[in-house]
Amino acid sequence: MILCVTPTPVLQRAARISSPIVAGDINHFSDVSITAGGTGTNVAYALYLAGQSAQALFPAPEISHYMRLINEMGLAHDYIEVPGPIPMHSAVIESDLTTTEFRDPPMPLDSHQLAMLRDKTVAAAEHRGSVLLTGPLPIVATHGWYSDVLRSLCLYHPTKKVSIASTGPALQAVLRQVGTIAPHSVMCHLEDIATWARSDAEELRSRIYSEPDTCAADIARSCQPLLDAGIRTLLISIDRRHSLMLSESLSALGCYTGTPGYVSIPWRDSLVAGFQLGVCDHASPIEQLRLAVAFGAAEGDSLHSFMPTKDGARIDQVDIIQI
Repeated sequence: MILCVTPTPVLQRAARISSPIVAGDINHFSDVSITAGGTGTNVAYALYLAGQSAQALFPAPEISHYMRLINEMGLAHDYIEVPGPIPMHSAVIESDLTTTEFRDPPMPLDSHQLAMLRDKTVAAAEHRGSVLLTGPLPIVATHGWYSDVLRSLCLYHPTKKVSIASTGPALQAVLRQVGTIAPHSVMCHLEDIATWARSDAEELRSRIYSEPDTCAADIARSCQPLLDAGIRTLLISIDRRHSLMLSESLSALGCYTGTPGYVSIPWRDSLVAGFQLGVCDHASPIEQLRLAVAFGAAEGDSLHSFMPTKDGARIDQVDIIQI
């Protein structure tokens, strides 16, 4: 079983609209869904729907809409009790999948509650096969919180595989310390790698489209110090159709050739779920990349609030360019 930790849980409200949003007028939505989310919870639920064993861990009020939804999902979970409230992220998704999002202020947490979440993570990892630390950090948290949790996990559970799927300053703090302590795998955005390598993300993204082999090889060379420092796998999301995987045995660009579908969760969460599904299935690195890209572009299942599932992930529409 994989333990998926979410320091910043959210209620996710997604709705489709058939015509462009008109400011100052009435807009009619369809396919409205509200789910208990946050990256780790989304990944855990997608794995659960795919038949894998996963547990979500998060801070939340015991009596809340979030906990009611978690129980309805049937997802294995644990939590630390906090006053809340859980913020709402509302996404309006147009027919061409252009997404406009409205976000409540983040949930207030204090340093004591974050310490409780760290300790709960270390305790829960005892009987879990691996740990996934996910998402942005609460405002009160120091940028090094993930590194602190990683260090504690390595101290008490030195054989556990710990992965991180995050972005921004929280991830940069992890990347700066890989020479001292490194996660087993990292899932991040192209912008995060560009920041770390002091390069321009938009220029890299443009080059990926025009010269994929050359640009992917350049990114791989710039990331080699991270692999040398101990990160076993680096999954870099470029856009919804393209992701780059770097490891000791594989450097490859995954390209989705079909048309991405509608999902109610952020597609990058879906991408992480596909990658973790490949890991749980003990798939080869190429198949892990193929599953990641297919899940990132999947069509959500209407019976499960438009969550990505194996049936909606078209791995046959993923081309792999080995570097």
